[in-house]
Amino acid sequence: YLETNPVQIEIVIRGTLPDQCKYGFYSVENRNGQNVKVGLDGMHPADNSCLQTAQTMEYVMRLGRDLPEAERGFPPGDYKLTVNNYQTSFSIK
Repeated sequence: YLETNPVQIEIVIRGTLPDQCKYGFYSVENRNGQNVKVGLDGMHPADNSCLQTAQTMEYVMRLGRDLPEAERGFPPGDYKLTVNNYQTSFSIK
């Protein structure tokens, strides 16, 4: 939760990638009332000469970052967040 008014949310996505390449990430966010859906994809570089050992990754994303500033915040309530196939929830008091 960011100390803004209205409250803004940053999510931290952690996972494992199959190699040591530098991936480019892009995301699409869709809000529908109390439901927030994020599609996150990683783009593998064309160069396949990366070391073929797994790496951990962390991607930080501010929800609503592509929305006009007046629409980025979340009013109080209970929300369901879906990122790809992972679901969780959060509440704002």
